[in-house]
Amino acid sequence: MPSNPVDQYTKLLSREQQENDKYVVIDSKWFEHWKRYVGIDSPPEKNAPPGPINFTNLIDPQTTDHPDGVQLRPDAVEGNDYTFIPYELYQELVHQYTKIGTEIVRKVIPSGDFQTVIEAYLIPLRIRKTRQSTTTTKQIYRSRRTKLEDLKNDICRILNITSDSNNRLYTSTDEYGDNWEPIDMRANSVLADVELPKNAILTYEPLALSRNNISPVPAGTFYTPGLCGLSNLGNTCFMNSALQCISNVPALTQYFLSRDYVNHINRDNPLGMKGDVAQAYGDLIMNMWSGKINYYAPKALKQNVARYAPQFSGYS
Repeated sequence: MPSNPVDQYTKLLSREQQENDKYVVIDSKWFEHWKRYVGIDSPPEKNAPPGPINFTNLIDPQTTDHPDGVQLRPDAVEGNDYTFIPYELYQELVHQYTKIGTEIVRKVIPSGDFQTVIEAYLIPLRIRKTRQSTTTTKQIYRSRRTKLEDLKNDICRILNITSDSNNRLYTSTDEYGDNWEPIDMRANSVLADVELPKNAILTYEPLALSRNNISPVPAGTFYTPGLCGLSNLGNTCFMNSALQCISNVPALTQYFLSRDYVNHINRDNPLGMKGDVAQAYGDLIMNMWSGKINYYAPKALKQNVARYAPQFSGYS
């Protein structure tokens, strides 16, 4: 640090965040004490130094010393309980004041197409060796930007499974592990590309075994059009309830089933959504009213809404 470090501190704190930048979550009260002590935003106060940086009050007790990442307390509020500081500043502060507990390091990730956000909470995942396993699942935490290939390798390492080209990643479509579907592992896909249910369970199984365990729907099976449940994609109960209501408005649903809406989409409006949300909703209606299924996961619609309204992304 220069001879007058306050200028450098201020510069680091005012720096615009960039994707993949690292930040540390620290206690808001400690941070405000430190700013008054060194004289940021006001002349320095002649009070006692802030003491060690204490992480213990911020960490979810269930994840303390967790080998695969610690989580913030679920009731912690940004600004009131915690704040973010650049990792470079944290290195200087921990050198001066030391720390208590496990540090909470987070990265800046994309949020929708046009924004970035510091990822305060990691995604909780449960993993187990097979879908049929009755053994206790293991809990891990991962960033939304974790590559699916890296996630697969982590699962193999943690569960002591050999990686095999004939194996696939599978996710439960509910939090109980009663229903499963394969995860589409396209090149460079990340966890954010997959809509997972709340408390999802993941497994890594041979493709042949998975095929043998699939119970096909009998030929000719037909369900009542429109009588279709929607999978919970992680705290999407209110969204699903609203979709169920809207999907049963006769005039609107007929408009989408007839696909007349396609001719009315304005894809050139710079303030619009290029028809992506309308198209995703249209596909949802076509599936719900097809009579071929009795439940559906509204993944594409949720993803497209989150692209243009990042506040609706994530799992909570």
